[in-house]
Amino acid sequence: MKKETEIGTLEFVQGKYGGDFRGKKRIQLFSQDYEIQLRFDVFDRGAEGLTDEMMKAAKACLDMFTGSTDEVEKKIKEYYDKEIVPIIEDRDEYVEIDSATRLAQMMRAKELYVTRINVGLYFECDWDEEEGFGINFDMDGNIIEMGTGDVVY
Repeated sequence: MKKETEIGTLEFVQGKYGGDFRGKKRIQLFSQDYEIQLRFDVFDRGAEGLTDEMMKAAKACLDMFTGSTDEVEKKIKEYYDKEIVPIIEDRDEYVEIDSATRLAQMMRAKELYVTRINVGLYFECDWDEEEGFGINFDMDGNIIEMGTGDVVY
C-alpha cells in the first residue's frame, strides 16, 4: 500500500512484529547531498498508525537539512571533539577534524526513523563502524541527544 504525503510517497511494509511506512528523501549536511531512508514505525497499528504528528515531526527535522545546517554541523563537531576524540585519540583511526569537509568524509547519513514520540537520524561513521552515530530530535525538530546509533531507535 502506498500513501502520498507532503514529504513524498511512502510505502507500507509489513514486518514480523508490525509494520512501517518507508520512503526516500534527499538531505544536505556538510555540503554533501545524501539520499536517506525514511522509516515511520507504526508498530502493530497498521496503515492507520501513521499520524499527522509523526508527519509534522519528520517535516520539522527534514526542514533543518534543506536550509542552513550550520547549527547541526556545529553540534556534531562539538560532540566529536568532546565525546569521541578522548576515546580514539591514541588509536590509528584517529583523525583531527579541522573542517566540515573532513567530518563529512567520516559520516554518511542513512535513515530518518520516526515514532510517535521522537525522530532520529542515523549515520554510518568511521569512528564507530559497528554502532554508528545518531541524533535524536524532539517532535519539533530540536536536538535532544547525540550518541551511538542506538539513540535513534
